[in-house]
Amino acid sequence: MIPGLSSLSESLQSLISRNFLISGFLPTVLFVLASFWPVSVVRPEYWASIAAQLDDLDTIGGLLSLRLLALIVAAYVVWSFRATFRELLEGRYLWPAARDRLTAFQAAYRRQLEERRQALRSDLFALRKVASMDVFEARNVDPGTDDAATVELGSKQWANTLYEALVGVRGKDGVKPAGGDDLGSLAARSTELKAKRARQERIDYRSLESCYDEIVGACTPDAYRKLSPAGDGNLAAAAAELPHLAQYALAKVESEYSRLSSRLSYRFPNDHLAIGPTALANMSEIQRSYAEVRYGISIDLIRPRLQKLIDEDASFSSLLESTQSHVDANVVMTVLAAVYGLVWFLPMAVLSATPASFIVLVGASALASTLFYALAVQAARRHGEVLRSAVDLFRFDLLELLHIGKPADSGEEVALWNRVMGHIALGSGDALEYEHGDALGDPAADAAVPLDDDGESRIESLLTDIGDRLREVFR
Repeated sequence: MIPGLSSLSESLQSLISRNFLISGFLPTVLFVLASFWPVSVVRPEYWASIAAQLDDLDTIGGLLSLRLLALIVAAYVVWSFRATFRELLEGRYLWPAARDRLTAFQAAYRRQLEERRQALRSDLFALRKVASMDVFEARNVDPGTDDAATVELGSKQWANTLYEALVGVRGKDGVKPAGGDDLGSLAARSTELKAKRARQERIDYRSLESCYDEIVGACTPDAYRKLSPAGDGNLAAAAAELPHLAQYALAKVESEYSRLSSRLSYRFPNDHLAIGPTALANMSEIQRSYAEVRYGISIDLIRPRLQKLIDEDASFSSLLESTQSHVDANVVMTVLAAVYGLVWFLPMAVLSATPASFIVLVGASALASTLFYALAVQAARRHGEVLRSAVDLFRFDLLELLHIGKPADSGEEVALWNRVMGHIALGSGDALEYEHGDALGDPAADAAVPLDDDGESRIESLLTDIGDRLREVFR
């Protein structure tokens, strides 16, 4: 084969690939089209020269062909640098001081989210103990029987204490409601908590506990009748509403805790030492750490070997290629939008007739670059999810492809993959035991047909018999 012919063939195939069209050709075309406006501002005579060239019909075909070829070449160059563009957006080419400062900013934001989650966790545990209480259910237990002790357990603690305070079992003797039966402060506190619920705001545990303490402090033996479901008055209303407020507070805290945990897991890797200077760098690190933490697999080492199995599954391969194309396209658009502003910044500042044109160009460039970067982060998260799924689904098939026996449990799997990764990366570590043929369920071995005593297979015997019968029919 002629040297370089294979590389040329692969390059030509890449020119008609979906990834090239989405992340190479389309961004380049958009960049060129967007450049028409600043060109017309800087050189007003540009369009007149284009019209003069189009008047000559003999040169139109050659001119368009030449410019189309230049556009394709430029698109191919842009597309070839898509991996470099991503490394640029991940902060790999920043000065060390700038990279360290951005990394510290990312780490501080992660620490802030963790502190908020820790505060929610404290409320979550406390609210789970009291959110299922039912004051009226608890009061039906006779405090003079042994069943009263069972109400003390678990989530009934608050309800049981309220009940006992009312009937004087563990009440605060001699404590009278302030101003006789006037419980205005308790009503105000209860109203404030209900207003928070109406506004869908979070109710913290301490606010509920304060309301609870005030109800218990206001209880006297003769106030028991006020706690009946049919009773009216501030004490009865506050006591009846408290379980519902606790249930709402628990649901709200659980929702916020789940959302905050998801934000942490989607934005940052588990290891705080692996935090990168940019959001896109963190997406890449999350993608790497997933397989390493769970299985002991290095995604960078396994990806080329895993690709063979992915390609055999057409639907999954198409999904992975689609998500990768979206990442590449948004990364390229982010860089080109920034380059667009840098290229036309000085010409528009010097030659633009009005400052408005210059301001519009800079603002549009910054806005487009920021938007496409946010889309690139979202696309990288989606691609990472698909790639992690590939590891989950195909890792045992890869062991079979490598002629390595499958592990019995998760602990054995991690140890096995650590040995495989050491063998692939360094060629060192413990020796790997290989299995071949029937031990791995070799399809060729499974499909083998047993032989008859005379040496013919069963299929050959069957075909011979069919041939003899046909000859007898047509004889």
